[in-house]
Parts: sequence; C-alpha cells; structure tokens
Amino acid sequence: MRLWQGVAVVALSASSAMAQMQCDRDLLVEMARDVIEKRADLPGLSGRNTGGDAAYLLLRHDAMTAEDIADALAAGRPYTNTEELFLAQRITELGPEGTQMWGADPRDVLISAFWPVQRAILLLDNGETYFDLVQKIQADPARADKFNRTWFYGTNLHALLTDQPVEVLQDIARRAEADGHLVVAASLYALMPEGAYEDFWDRARTTNFRTLRIAGPLMMNSNGSAALVRAIAMSDPDKPAGMDQRLQRQRLFVTMKAGLAEAGTQILGISLNQSGRETEMAYVSERFLAAIQNGDINPQRRPEEAWVFILSAMKEALGTEATENILRAFDQRADHRHYAGRALQVLEMATAAEVAGPWLLEEVADPPEKPASLGQGFDWPRAVSIWSMVRAGGQFQDEPLTDDDLALALEGHVQRSEINAALDLAERMGGLETRLDLARDVMLRQNRLCDRHGIIPGQSILLGGQMLYDFQ
Repeated sequence: MRLWQGVAVVALSASSAMAQMQCDRDLLVEMARDVIEKRADLPGLSGRNTGGDAAYLLLRHDAMTAEDIADALAAGRPYTNTEELFLAQRITELGPEGTQMWGADPRDVLISAFWPVQRAILLLDNGETYFDLVQKIQADPARADKFNRTWFYGTNLHALLTDQPVEVLQDIARRAEADGHLVVAASLYALMPEGAYEDFWDRARTTNFRTLRIAGPLMMNSNGSAALVRAIAMSDPDKPAGMDQRLQRQRLFVTMKAGLAEAGTQILGISLNQSGRETEMAYVSERFLAAIQNGDINPQRRPEEAWVFILSAMKEALGTEATENILRAFDQRADHRHYAGRALQVLEMATAAEVAGPWLLEEVADPPEKPASLGQGFDWPRAVSIWSMVRAGGQFQDEPLTDDDLALALEGHVQRSEINAALDLAERMGGLETRLDLARDVMLRQNRLCDRHGIIPGQSILLGGQMLYDFQ
C-alpha cells in the first residue's frame, strides 16, 4: 500500500565525492585520553556527566588500566556512573559462575541495575541467571515492591538485545514466557522473523494475564520492537479498522521504522510529532529507508549522511518554511557533535560541511555555490569566509569568534583532519568544556568508523541515542 499521495519523488543521496575521515583507532584513543585526563579541570558540575563514553572506549581498546581510569573518573567532580560501568565489565568477565563476586547481593545488584548491567546479566547465560534473580527478588516482599516499580514487567528489556542472534532471543524469550513474564517474551518474539510473535500471541491471547494489554500487537508496534523487523498488525484483529485508520497506522509505522535506523537521537519521529504531517513524513521516511537499503547512506557509520538526506527530503516533501519551522522547534544532540543544538542547526551544518568538503580539502580551487537545501538563515558567505581562513592556515587571532563562527571553524579543521588545531582553537576560544566536547565528538565519529562499540540497532529511539556499554 502506498503511504503518500501527491508528492513528487526526487532522487536524493549524500554525495560521496569528498574525501572523508577514515577509521583511526590511535586517534580514537588519543581523544578518549584527552577527555579522561582533562575532565577533572572542568568548572562547576560539568565533570559529573563527562568521561563515561571515553572510559568505556578506553576499556574496550585496552588502552588504559581500569585502575587509572577509575582514578581519572574520581578526580574533580566524580563521574556519576563509574560503578555501573565497571560492574558491567566485571559481571561479563566473571561469567555465570561468578555472581557471588559481584560485590553485593546479586538481587540488590539487579534491583538497582541500569542498562549496561542489565544487559550483562541477561547475556551471561541467555537469561537463566537474570530470571533466577527475578524469581528470588519477587519472592522477597522487602525487595519485590521496589523492583517491580522500576522493572515494570520488563517492558524495555528488548531494547538492550536488538543486536543479538535469533537463537539468543529465543532462549531468553522462552525462559521469560515460562516464568510468566509475557511482556518480555512478547517484545523479544517481535524482534524475531515473522511467525515467532504470531505463534506466541496465539498461545497467550486467551489467558487472563493482566499484562497482555501491553503484550498485544499494537503495543509491539508502538514500543518499537516489531518495527525492527516488520509491522505485526496494523490493528487489533478483534477490532477491524477502516482504511483511513489502517493507512494512518502504516504511516506512523514507517516513520518509526525509519527513526530506528537513525544515529544519535531521532529526528524523523520528533518532526512528525511537532508537525502532525503524517503523509509527508511517511514519504521522507520511505525515501530514507530506501536510501539505506540502496547503500546511498549509512547512518550508523556516518550519521552526517543521514542528516544531509533528511534536510533535503523534508524540504522536498514539506517545503522550506514548514521544514525550518519544525526543525527549529527541538534540540538534537546529534550523536554528541560539537555543533549539537537545534535540529535545523545540526542538519544545516552537516549539509554545509558535506558540500564544502572537496574545496576544504583543496581538491577543487573554488568554493561551491550555496546548496539549495540551506535556507536564508544560513549565512553561506560567512561560512565560506571562515573556511577560507581555515583552508589558508589562519589562526583567528584578530577577534573573538561567535559561537556559530567557532562551530564553523572547528568543523572546517575536522574535515581537514587537523584535529590538534581544532582542539587548540576550541580551548582558546571556548574554554576547556568546548575542547572536551570536540574531543568526544571526534572520538565518537571514530568509534562509528571503526568498531562501533556500544552501538546497537534501534538505539535512536529505544535508548535515546545513548551508547550501551557492552563488554561481550
């Protein structure tokens, strides 16, 4: 069924002409060390939320001892989630026989566990240890109430397992179903190929479990689990929907499915919520998924390709004014890019840098014309002026740069792989926090280009774009 009508189809793809940053693990480690070693000097409370991703990647690359990392995270304002990071690593390394060496009662560990620790326990032995602990917790009234309030039937466990093979999902789902945790089982079956969830629903739908209200087909679509594979059902079969309602649900489904393929925090779903333009956003989402399928863009490897594509496609579908109004209305963390801010700002910066890339790298002599997808609010002559200075090796010493100009200058240096120059400029013009924001940005770009540690399918929606610290 076609999800859109009356919208012109325009061929859109991210340019592959420019020479792009390539995997450099030494650079990744260098940037992670910069963050870890300098975070203690951050002003105020900034240090409490700085250093987790860097510590995780240093551990994954075996580039710094756990003791040295722990000391660095404790310096200044201590990083808030240090214990969670190292506990996830310890649980994984100890294996299923090591539960008594977790450092606390395993039941209490699970009760207070955040995503990395929950995943580590789940994958010890495909859910056996995890659900053994759940049984013991729920048999203890002193612990059960606190656990059940936060666990909420295990509604979000599937979000931690989207990268796992079917065999692992089956084992965990079967154990969950056998123990009566039908919401967990339903979401995991929904991640599997067609037939697994349908067979489960045939078994479960006639029972009297209260939790079935959040284990049915519509909930599986709305919580994102089914969208990773397919739409299980557009409506409850017991309540037939009209054609308009089914079409609306299909449009919502395709936008969610596209959002699950984004990197960093999502843009497509939020744009739909901001605008209510279901037809146009379904069109953009279909085009986005097709571009991924055709190999034109790879959001998980290079998120900028997706941002360039989305801006152009949205302007084709919704027009310039509507698109810019929508994208100005919300912030976009943008996979922690140094220029993260309003979604429009993120998409325009990515587009400008992509178009200017060959010129910045001196592959062509003259700067390009302003790309059509950049609106009137983007000062292209100013961008060219800033990047001309970068290209010529200028030092920006005559006058302080505005925030926008500094972002342009930093991105120009990054595009030219002049990372040390970018770091020095960031600290000189914006202070240590700006420097470490940039170092983290380059580190995360490199992680996506190299091994993609902590990156799993559906992260943009299911985990809010955050890395999942995994030590498998």
